[in-house]
Amino acid sequence: EETLKALTKWPLATLPERQQLDKLRLIGVSLSRNGLPSTELVEFAIERLNKSYPNASPLVNREIAQVLIALGAPDVVGKTLAIMAKSKNQEEIMHYLFHLRTARHWTPAQRREYFAYWTADRSGYTHQGDTVKWFELAGRSYGDGASFNNFLKNFRKEAVANLSAEEKVEFASLLATT
Repeated sequence: EETLKALTKWPLATLPERQQLDKLRLIGVSLSRNGLPSTELVEFAIERLNKSYPNASPLVNREIAQVLIALGAPDVVGKTLAIMAKSKNQEEIMHYLFHLRTARHWTPAQRREYFAYWTADRSGYTHQGDTVKWFELAGRSYGDGASFNNFLKNFRKEAVANLSAEEKVEFASLLATT
């Protein structure tokens, strides 16, 4: 808790991107290792981070999303789904699919949108950085890899496990098709 209190001294928006990422990762590690701090500090962190989310930086967005999901921010799902809807970057979308599986505050429409990613056509997705170029230089076309679909199946399995009993009934037909 003291670590998080100390981090309030440097507002996120005033830092260069690299330091924003470091700050957010430090918060994420602290939450992972120590659990949630006091309710007051959680509310303060959500209020502060919401001001920077979404962010101009895709990398900062990824880190803020992780922290807000861990803190249980009530509007992180909607904001994150909006980022995903605008993105055609496979790595970015997979990052959010992975982290949203544990989010706690959903509307039925958001659940439908989230689970629709399992049946989405990924052929038009781009890849970050030089990923595709690296494959070309290696003399082969890009491939998701042998484990990719299993990772997706596990993300989905965990997301379904986090549904309430009522949601499992409500979304039974959707879950049967994704």
